Amino acid sequence: MIQTLGAVSIVLNPTTVAPGQSSVGTVTLSAPAPAGGAVIALAGEHPCCLLVPANITIAENQTSAQFSVGTTNIGQPYAGWVSASYSGSTQQAILSVQQTAGATVASLVLSPSTVTPGQSTTATVSLSGPAPAGGASVSLGVQHTCCILLTAFTVVVPQNQTSAQFSVTGKDIGQSYAGFVSASYGGASQQAILNVSNVTATPLSACTEIRSAGNYILTSDITDNLPGQNVACISIKSTSGVTLDCQGHNISDLDTTGGINLSIQASGNVSVSNCTFRLQPGGAKASAVSIVSGSYLTLTNNVIGDTGMANSD
Repeated sequence: MIQTLGAVSIVLNPTTVAPGQSSVGTVTLSAPAPAGGAVIALAGEHPCCLLVPANITIAENQTSAQFSVGTTNIGQPYAGWVSASYSGSTQQAILSVQQTAGATVASLVLSPSTVTPGQSTTATVSLSGPAPAGGASVSLGVQHTCCILLTAFTVVVPQNQTSAQFSVTGKDIGQSYAGFVSASYGGASQQAILNVSNVTATPLSACTEIRSAGNYILTSDITDNLPGQNVACISIKSTSGVTLDCQGHNISDLDTTGGINLSIQASGNVSVSNCTFRLQPGGAKASAVSIVSGSYLTLTNNVIGDTGMANSD
């Protein structure tokens, strides 16, 4: 907004800001400043909230100068004039301060979510919007301060960015355990669970047969491209005491003649968890899990779908 009264005029840019932001004011004379310069008196309608210098000098033979108008957060929107006075004339411009919704913590992800004692994982905290000027200082916490270790209890999301990463380490306490990591900012909080496994697991990265008792983890998505009905990507055979954790990875079968993701032919005590089984759409006699024999079998938190889109089971 511009009003010109006599020898001086004033412009604010921008004319609307968020609390804590500043606007640049420009005062302009109708003629060059005289010898020694022109001292322009400045004022703000709300001294509590609009932070305006008392005056500004336009240099000799110049016609304009700039100054900064700061704002404070009073918990609600407000507006007020900023004035410039010189040689008996005064001009005003209006500055509006709008209370905008700030960013909050939207998510917290640990990758991987399961580690061995002494191993670290990368945590990514994401905000619902860009971080404000100066960045967003996100408060961090853990459920078990004795065992789940953070390098710091805050992480800063840089200005205008939406995410930041930090490291989390699981301490060796002689047994497996789990606990949450938390991130809080803007009145919101998110948690993610870190599992610290003290059990040695055999990594799997391809279709295979499991013939020995033990703990197994899938370290990547795997696909069985071999044709042939009733051929399983992973077969658990002739053993007991097998634990398979897919850690959210896919076991896919592209066999259109009757693929099988997982076959269990064991004497007992088999546990399978966190797997996403994907079958070729339209495949004849396709099976996500084929149980030939076995007792005390546990299937937990698994998903069954096709190679295009999974559906929760």
